[in-house]
Amino acid sequence: MFRLGWFVLAQDAVVDDNSNSLSIFNVLESLQARALPAGVHNISLVAHFYKEDPDDTVERSFSVRLTMETPSGEHLTLLEQSITERRSRYRIRARTGALGFAREGTYWFGLDMLSEGAWVQAARLPLTIRVVPASKAAPD
Repeated sequence: MFRLGWFVLAQDAVVDDNSNSLSIFNVLESLQARALPAGVHNISLVAHFYKEDPDDTVERSFSVRLTMETPSGEHLTLLEQSITERRSRYRIRARTGALGFAREGTYWFGLDMLSEGAWVQAARLPLTIRVVPASKAAPD
């Protein structure tokens, strides 16, 4: 059985082809916008899963879903994926594509796992959007 080890939102994440090392760039907790609606391209959602028994080499399947909840309570599914894996560890690197943030507030990104036919939330991360006039915004 696979379990979630960790989950993070970042500007980018890449895997080195030679070493299989994962590099995560600019972990996101909040974003500043000069005006709303604000468009953001390609937020990376990165998750690490592991088998409880690292010596387990039996092929196992699990399903995950990445979601976003807006400050007004709207729920969007960003990705749903079924995974079959023999290795003891597995990583997901998903990019959101363009996301529109229509209002200030906290947007919640969730990672759900399918358990006995029902989705169960395994992690939930906040991303706060704040409007800051151009004269007060952090430099790009």
